[in-house]
Amino acid sequence: MKAQPFFPDLLFPKPSALPPLPGNWHRCGRIEVLERSEGVEMSEGFCVADHDHGDGEIVFRVCAPKEVAEVQIWAGFRAKDRHHRYVVALRGGNNDQLYLARYGSNGGSRFLGIAPLGFHPEPGIWYRLRVVLERNRIRVFLGDEAEARIDVIDDDGGWTEGAVVLGGGYLPAVYAPPEIGKVLVAGAGGRIAAKESEPLGRERQRRRQRAAYRGARIASVGEGRTEISLDGEWLFAPGQELDDEAQPVGIDADDSGWHLLPVPNLWTPCLAWLHGEHAFPHLSGLSQTKGVSERAYLAEMARLDGYTFPWRETQAGWYRHHVDLPAGLAVRKVELCFDAIAKVSEIWVNGIRVGGHVGMFGEVLCDISRAIRPGKNVIAVQVLRSLKTGETTSGRVVGLAESVEVTEKMLLSLPADMYQFDPGGIWQSVRLLVTDPVSIDDIFVQPRLDGALFDVTVANGGDSAETVQVAYAIHRRKDGALLFADENAGRADVPSTGEAQIRITTPILAPRLWFPHDPELYEVTVELMRAGKSIDRYRVEFGFRTFTTEKNRFLLNGKPYWLRGANHFPHALGPNDEKLADTFTRLAVEGNVRATRFHVAPLTKAWACAADRHGLAVSFEGIWPWLMLNGEPPADALLQAWEDDFASLVKRFRNHPSVVLWTVNNEMKFYIFDKENKERLQRKWAIVSRMIKRMRELDPTRPVVADSGYVRGAHIEDYRNIVEPNGFDDGDVDDIHEYYSWYHPSFTTAWKGEFAARSSSPDRPFICQELSSGYPRNDDGLPVRFYLFNHQTPQALVGDYAFEHNDPAHFLARHALTTRQTGEAIRRTNRDNAAGALHFAYLTWFRNVHDAATVTPWAPYHALRAALQPILLSLEHLGSRCYAGARLRRRVCVVNDSETMEGLPASRLEWSFVDRSGKILSRDGILVPAVPYYSNHWVDVEIVAPAVLGTPRVDGRILLRLSVEGRTLAENAYDFTVASREWTHPAGAFPARVSLYDPQGVLAPLLPADSFTAASLLSEAMSAEVIVADAADLGVSELGDLRRFVEEGGLLFLSHAGEKMAEFMPEVVKGYRKVDGEIVNFKQPESVLFEEIEPLDLAWFEGGAAEALACIGVYEMDGNAPEASPLAEFCDFHNYLQRPEEVLLHNGVPLLEARLGRGFLIASEMNLEAGRDEPVAARLLNNGIVRLARIAAAMAKKQPAFAAR
Repeated sequence: MKAQPFFPDLLFPKPSALPPLPGNWHRCGRIEVLERSEGVEMSEGFCVADHDHGDGEIVFRVCAPKEVAEVQIWAGFRAKDRHHRYVVALRGGNNDQLYLARYGSNGGSRFLGIAPLGFHPEPGIWYRLRVVLERNRIRVFLGDEAEARIDVIDDDGGWTEGAVVLGGGYLPAVYAPPEIGKVLVAGAGGRIAAKESEPLGRERQRRRQRAAYRGARIASVGEGRTEISLDGEWLFAPGQELDDEAQPVGIDADDSGWHLLPVPNLWTPCLAWLHGEHAFPHLSGLSQTKGVSERAYLAEMARLDGYTFPWRETQAGWYRHHVDLPAGLAVRKVELCFDAIAKVSEIWVNGIRVGGHVGMFGEVLCDISRAIRPGKNVIAVQVLRSLKTGETTSGRVVGLAESVEVTEKMLLSLPADMYQFDPGGIWQSVRLLVTDPVSIDDIFVQPRLDGALFDVTVANGGDSAETVQVAYAIHRRKDGALLFADENAGRADVPSTGEAQIRITTPILAPRLWFPHDPELYEVTVELMRAGKSIDRYRVEFGFRTFTTEKNRFLLNGKPYWLRGANHFPHALGPNDEKLADTFTRLAVEGNVRATRFHVAPLTKAWACAADRHGLAVSFEGIWPWLMLNGEPPADALLQAWEDDFASLVKRFRNHPSVVLWTVNNEMKFYIFDKENKERLQRKWAIVSRMIKRMRELDPTRPVVADSGYVRGAHIEDYRNIVEPNGFDDGDVDDIHEYYSWYHPSFTTAWKGEFAARSSSPDRPFICQELSSGYPRNDDGLPVRFYLFNHQTPQALVGDYAFEHNDPAHFLARHALTTRQTGEAIRRTNRDNAAGALHFAYLTWFRNVHDAATVTPWAPYHALRAALQPILLSLEHLGSRCYAGARLRRRVCVVNDSETMEGLPASRLEWSFVDRSGKILSRDGILVPAVPYYSNHWVDVEIVAPAVLGTPRVDGRILLRLSVEGRTLAENAYDFTVASREWTHPAGAFPARVSLYDPQGVLAPLLPADSFTAASLLSEAMSAEVIVADAADLGVSELGDLRRFVEEGGLLFLSHAGEKMAEFMPEVVKGYRKVDGEIVNFKQPESVLFEEIEPLDLAWFEGGAAEALACIGVYEMDGNAPEASPLAEFCDFHNYLQRPEEVLLHNGVPLLEARLGRGFLIASEMNLEAGRDEPVAARLLNNGIVRLARIAAAMAKKQPAFAAR
């Protein structure tokens, strides 16, 4: 770091010694330094050497103290200044990795890679990191290893000189003196242990596994319906290991050289959306991923790399499974059922082709009655996932499935939802189903509140017609209690090789209904009898519940129901993991999530059963996101495959009471992109309408969302001109996607009911199935790396605290707050024109979301749990700070979405201030009238903050409680800070002569009495050491006088110069932009201006002329100005950037300091006027004056003439 020409102790950290480290070091951040015998312990900041280095080798010897919870050790190199440096880290905790990145301002940061350690670093152990630099090539070694763990070329705006950095992490770490060498060192004698040849080791493993394979042995099959699972180890041959024309389908085909592959599972990564997508193409392997969870990614790669064949090269493969069957099945019907195969399959039994399928998600059912034999049988399945690398997507036919010719182009285009890596494999369960030739094929349950309809399909696989009698019984699932039985429910004549339909209608019953809070389940058993003998018994689990729409409301069991929920779940990571499904669904329900959307991958049996049993309302989303988004629709054959697969899912899951909505797809958006092409728009609506018609035929009982993202009211002209005249079906529900406080403006833009007011309709429920507020990482709670580096999205929330050396608590707390505020605002203000919202992306709000044994919620989970309480007490507040004794006139909304669907009696609302220990500092209350169910009631309250505080600042909470005769109906709590007036005055009278020019009188009340001289004219202030000036009304001439004042050695705090700042100081400020700056973040946390101010304090200043703004404008600073420094930064909420540098369009500096001539100034666009009500705003102003007063004292010592001003 090059020394500054003047005032190095004022603008930049003054270098000082740090024994036993050699030389002097600049301290940055709120660093804590402790000298130890082995080195220097640092945390919450970093130190930069006062001399530069170039190419060579830097050796860091580091250790985390034994008392630290985990290893998070950070260092760096090539530091140009505090905002521009390279960082390297040894990370333990839930990371266990080496980390490399470049930090730069204004979009100049780049992620440069991670490398898994393969071990868990422990506190108390010393480690050596070696960084070898050769121009723009950077290599990171661990210890004496000869092979670099990270080896990267930084050719996108990097630099090759700078200083060594020690520290940077939020947890303590100890640093020995770094070793800097000029000669490149490839290794220090250490070697990575020799490994067995990978092909040889795999082949030995394959042989052992193949020798242990036994297939399935079924000794006997009982009478009646029998299901036999075939899940387990199957034989597998990758396509590249077989001849192109090979068809190993016969019993005697040689499979001795085959591999073992577990079924169900993909032979490709079972990763979808963020967990499987890549974002850093200049890197490789793990470093390419979007950075939501390295642990999940590595666990999945470990599974795949444990196979004995090269899965990455396997585009197609053959399965074989040996099944020994007993005698006596010749007179039975035997079906082979695959719940799903990805993506195209053909199936043989004993060399006879029995079926096939095109599509990843549909059930594949094969009648194998005539193909099997007693004793040895072989099932063979050919599965294709994609083309070999380099092949073109021509129209060449590559396979047959039923009547569809599968072309190369089709194969690459078949929907896989949001699964990545071209999924391949038998990825859901397989079973044999043995029945009588006359058996029940399907039961569709259509429940009522006082009974049900059962549509029973009876199939006859025999050669002669049959007459059967039907009986049924309904039992409660949890205890087997009989609800109703009818032994003579009807009869059916079933033609040979045909089927018959039977409708059973129950009499009036009194069942317990299925509710999310009380998910009562029943089983119906339908029995077929031939001549009085039972031949089939078919059980279906269901619930008595209805879910319909009435005008703009949902009705659950006949009563209005607001969807309270979040999505999505980790079902794509563990589609068959029953333990994960049970654990995660239970956590969600405990977090007051009563509804979800199964997004990125469809529902599976494990997750559907968990939803049924825990009480979770499900929107079942389709399998082809973004279908027809741009251009022409896909080929008819592809559309048919999609329709068939989705129809199969609708039929399969329509009996689950948890499923309450069908959603065709996610964000097709053709109604946006084809607005100017009406002919194509009409064709696309016809395709969607055809799908909806088929869905309604399969299930007329549930509402349909035509597209998650479609709102009729926003496209009303095309609805009236195209959809309605053509009789197209655009579903029953409007579904908007909103990203408050992430891509879109903050939750404050939903404060007054704007959420649904713009485009909701009185005759359609209006919901949001994608109400996003951001994405934490599953590994550590920091923001997802893709958004951090590529799009700078989380920086709008927490600024530089988004980067990965920081305490995750900062981002998690801010994300939790915005999530909660969004949810509460929507519930408070949209009762009459909306019907619910599902927060997004829920699975990112958990640590280790892929692992049932260790999954743990992050802070946003708990915040949403509060916002989704069925009876919600919601305090309408933007700011979260006030002065001691302040009277806060606020409103509390009582939101009654009681799970028992009952009104609230007259009650008492109480509020109290408590400190962190729970001690009550003040309390009061008011009576509240009765609140009907599904309604909101506003209560005006005056909350008096405690007048007497134990400390000048108390970070506590406001507690709300609604009760009747001592019985609590609802509670809520909000973080809130109370401060004394004295807290805003850091040192009483300022140690300098201060003159205040404040024509509007907005700043004077914020300063200590008798600490300044008020100037009614600016000229009266010129004799002071420090001028504090409100520049809003100053003209060019007066600003010129202020500039001369500073140039001659004066000190200036200039507030709200606005666009005039570019004229006042053009060498530093290039432009100005007016903003509604709700959140401002530190750029120099250790600055005197931020003394006693916490990292998340500069947000939502409630008070002053600007409502809840921390700043009202920002400066565009010249990054090359050598004697100016940004103190704080603001960034707009914004969507994707084409390049990270485009963040310059969204960010700016509301607070800076600079040297001008012989003087010094601070320029502010912060909403300081809010300081009348907002303690932090007042403290910030006073801290700024203290900063200048201390500079005045320093200057007086160095320049005695200055003191005589």
